[in-house]
Amino acid sequence: MLSYKIFRSIEFVNRSAEIERTQNVLNTRNRGVIIFEGDRGAGKSSLLFELYRRFQQQSNLRPFLISLA
Repeated sequence: MLSYKIFRSIEFVNRSAEIERTQNVLNTRNRGVIIFEGDRGAGKSSLLFELYRRFQQQSNLRPFLISLA
């Protein structure tokens, strides 16, 4: 299992609406692109790391991570 020093789950709060919306899109489509956009510091990276962590725990999903850093 990979670990990332950038992400600390204690900093991730109150993003259940975004997670639910992302899961709904993934459940209704089997292809496509999801784009997360927002101001610097809005929590896009934290949201993606949390989604990645949660999706790793689901046996029907095979998430992968591409780092642009």
